[in-house]
Amino acid sequence: MSRRISSAFSQPLDWESPPLVPTKCQTAPKDARIVIIGSGISGLIAARSLMKAGYSHLIVLEAKNRIGGRIHTQQFTTQTGIKYINDLGAAWVHGINDDDDDDDDECNPILDYIEIKEVNVISEKNPWMHPDSVNPICVFVGGRRASDWCYNNGLKQYNLIFYAVSIICKSAYTLQQGSELPSISLRNALSIIRNSGLKELGLISVKDLDAESRAIVRFFIFLSECWMGGGIGEVQVEEFGDMHENGWCELSDEPGYKEWKRVKGRNKPKLYGDFRGGHGTVKGGMGRVLEGVLEGGVKEKVFLEKVVERVEWGEEGVVIGTKDGDTFKADLVINTLPLGVLKAGTVKFNPQLPHWKTESFKNLKMGTYKKVTLEFESIFWPIDEPLIGLVRITSPLKTKLETNRVINIGDKLILDNLWAKDGVPVLEAVLVAEGGQKCWGKGDREIIDCVLELMRMNMNLSLKFSKLISGHVTRWEEDPHTLGAYSHFGLNATSRSISGLRKRIGKGKKGIIWAGEATNEEYQGSVHGAIISGREAARECLGLLEGGDFIGDYDDVDERRFWGEGEGNSDGDVKIEDEEGKDVDEL
Repeated sequence: MSRRISSAFSQPLDWESPPLVPTKCQTAPKDARIVIIGSGISGLIAARSLMKAGYSHLIVLEAKNRIGGRIHTQQFTTQTGIKYINDLGAAWVHGINDDDDDDDDECNPILDYIEIKEVNVISEKNPWMHPDSVNPICVFVGGRRASDWCYNNGLKQYNLIFYAVSIICKSAYTLQQGSELPSISLRNALSIIRNSGLKELGLISVKDLDAESRAIVRFFIFLSECWMGGGIGEVQVEEFGDMHENGWCELSDEPGYKEWKRVKGRNKPKLYGDFRGGHGTVKGGMGRVLEGVLEGGVKEKVFLEKVVERVEWGEEGVVIGTKDGDTFKADLVINTLPLGVLKAGTVKFNPQLPHWKTESFKNLKMGTYKKVTLEFESIFWPIDEPLIGLVRITSPLKTKLETNRVINIGDKLILDNLWAKDGVPVLEAVLVAEGGQKCWGKGDREIIDCVLELMRMNMNLSLKFSKLISGHVTRWEEDPHTLGAYSHFGLNATSRSISGLRKRIGKGKKGIIWAGEATNEEYQGSVHGAIISGREAARECLGLLEGGDFIGDYDDVDERRFWGEGEGNSDGDVKIEDEEGKDVDEL
């Protein structure tokens, strides 16, 4: 195995220069009416919106040597010379709202910059939360492909489990109204379900299922971690409360059995955080969306390799200092720094940010989502299914992988099959939550070696399966300019965490406006959420520039009034321990 890996890395992936880089010969003006920190899509949208409104005296400061933030589309070339596009960052369009019955509904703002026909629809619903919407996911359990019966049996139990989760969510929400109780984690909710049984819903103990069906249930629960970017012990159960609400599905009332039926028409599936319609990736990559956003001179407003280190704010406006020694002055700043950077405190604010502001982002989390791209010499996997799942039945601690390797990446894996989409012999493995966290600081070779071993064991491959040509691992969590993939609620976070993060600070009509995917409560963690937040930031900025009393002018927020007595936790999230020795795999 190590010999093959060494050979693979002697032939690196062919990376072509991204087309979205402005010229570096420009000198950034030191005085601008508006400065936008970050050229992710929220910052670019804010710039575009302001320029369309006639405010062109602005600049965008970008720490990296490219535009796009966590949107990073690259062109690759296979060993045989086939070119294809892959997204190393954000990739999915969550809902294209293509149903004629839903003409009155809000459309996904991504579609303002690309056409629906440019979306490669993979699933009619959110595939991470509704795996039944992919036809079907090909799952290997313990070395062989799961039977249709076990797959469907596991899927039915999974749906019932999350119906029970939605019931727990309603109870948790009722308890928390008007109180300071922290949320419970999804893991805790699953423990409650395990202990109570909830047989009246048709839910049997997962322990009573056959091993293969039980593994399927575990895999589907793992997909929810892929959706959130956090482990089931890190995410709030309320995040899943509407999974079977809002017309997703409902239990049949027919006597004698419990089954699921779809709801049609205007109640077509919609999950909180998504738009209606199919989910998929962009043909040509998410960079196509950036190209649409950058039209109209926006690209010329971006200045690269400007790492912001300090921000001074007060009655006279805002002064920004960058690592290269430059200083920029502005009346208003739109700050789109990723949540991970804010939490790390690498940018120094003077005066210090108000307590309610820092508490807001302490209670929010950044998820882990590593993409491991693998090009092989030939195909050895199912060619038609876009998604392939792998689950081990044996305990992770009892396998050769963990006894002989440094990294325990877990016992479940999801593979994006690029052969089904692009006709190239490439798989993209996803490492999330704890499995991804254990890869921090590890080399690409170590990580890829473990992924290959997990594939070999779960797909029952020989030691000499198809030669690996090249591989690459994304590192959003380790990049000092992102420090995470995308945001989600921590256990101690509330809606006020988001509103606190979003609220402007400053004096009079000058100050700092906050934007980015983390500032959008409903669409947190998504490209469309970032777009919406950029538009809202531009609207707030215009309200201030044009002399209006725009909502969001919070000069003197009383912390006790904002947070409530005793709310907020300087130590971060409240940790709720599960029952000793219990694990979701014991469901």
